[in-house]
Amino acid sequence: WYDLDAPEQIGFPLQYKTSLDNFQKLLLLRCFRVDRVYRAVMDFITVTMGEKFVQPPVISFEAIFEQSTPNSPIVFILSPGSDPASDLLKLAERSGFGTSRLKFLAMGQGQEKVALQLLETAVARGQWLMLQNCHLLVKWLKELEKALEMIHKPHPDFR
Repeated sequence: WYDLDAPEQIGFPLQYKTSLDNFQKLLLLRCFRVDRVYRAVMDFITVTMGEKFVQPPVISFEAIFEQSTPNSPIVFILSPGSDPASDLLKLAERSGFGTSRLKFLAMGQGQEKVALQLLETAVARGQWLMLQNCHLLVKWLKELEKALEMIHKPHPDFR
């Protein structure tokens, strides 16, 4: 059992198959095969609570946009390798906003002033502004927050 590729998919050996409940089996698996715990936890949640609790949510950019206002920024916290830029472009096209009014800036050292200038322009002209890679300038985010708080009457299309 220990040497199997996916021991969590096979019944436990000996009396452990019947004498342990599913959670106890999960704990025992953790003792012997740490590398298989993630998959086993997913299986445990599926059996215990249902499939919907292990499925990632489907992101609806339309719903996000409908709930947004010019006074509150939309923040995407992304996993590595994901990029919502193309979906945002499609949303701009579908909503009749136009991709020419959508501005992108990849953040990095020295981009702070450029970002604040783009923000000021976007607020006045009703553009959408997407600041990418903000995690590279964590300290600057406080300054961005202050700039957003200073906005009093943004253009209705600003996001």
